[in-house]
Amino acid sequence: MFNEKQKMEYIEENKNTNLLLQGEMPRVFRKTESMEIELGKDISAFTMEQIVAFYKSLFFSSLDSLIVMHGKLSRYASYMLRRNLLPDNQNHFEEIDYEILNSCINIGVVKQKVITREKLLEDTDNLLNPGDKFLCLGFFEGICGKAYIDFAELKMEDFDGNEVHLASNRTLIVSDLLVELAKQTNEEMTYYMFSHTENPGSIRERKFDENDEHILKRKYNSSPEEGSESRSRQRIYHQLARIKGNIDSPAYTVAALTESGRIDFIKKLMKEQDIADLRTALKTNRKAIEYRYGNLSQKSMDKYILKYGQYFEEA
Repeated sequence: MFNEKQKMEYIEENKNTNLLLQGEMPRVFRKTESMEIELGKDISAFTMEQIVAFYKSLFFSSLDSLIVMHGKLSRYASYMLRRNLLPDNQNHFEEIDYEILNSCINIGVVKQKVITREKLLEDTDNLLNPGDKFLCLGFFEGICGKAYIDFAELKMEDFDGNEVHLASNRTLIVSDLLVELAKQTNEEMTYYMFSHTENPGSIRERKFDENDEHILKRKYNSSPEEGSESRSRQRIYHQLARIKGNIDSPAYTVAALTESGRIDFIKKLMKEQDIADLRTALKTNRKAIEYRYGNLSQKSMDKYILKYGQYFEEA
């Protein structure tokens, strides 16, 4: 750790106000070390240009993650400033806004995370199980809830035509295809998966518990704990991880599928309402967007436009 004595003093002096510092900051400082050595100075003394160069060297694919790191380093630099330990008496982290941070993101990776509905259907067409297709399209259309509760609790009786009543106390209108996939998944009693250990590439079968009334059923002969709420959610997480492994794309995470779905939803609203400006569309349809995909505060609205505005240029 470069300038270890000073950094450890910062952690020690602030641990009572931020209990996470002892675990978080050493990891952050390990990332800054190589460039600190290269430039021969502490990260807190970096110029704005040097900070930007450092951020770009990390190849962040998430603006949110970079904002978190930036906040931690800015607070450290403020501490050094208060102690008169910065050579030019300036915290240059404070000169950096969202737009500058966004310019440091690895755009190539970000673009791989955003997919259209057509691309999703193409990617999932060859998946072995209707439940896998149902899960991916469901996240895309806004089914999720805290810790996947919507999927964990979902039964066919929760569907009324294209309306689905969810455990997160929401009722969504979903596509005909999602309803059909829900029916196929509910009727499927065998789960197929590729083997990655014995005889790689071969297909293994797991029977579902026919007494489980949920659409995404637990496996036959599973332990009693398998039917618990936490284990049900864990099964969904592992199922999506297998899908991501089969498709091999960064777009197949909960966050990426949900964000891709939000973009698709907003673009449809803009087309239906003949709105060309993204900010206007977000303000006009804020409640509907938040109801389906989660909160969008005024501050995060600005960040959202910065991150995803390019995908609406031809909405």
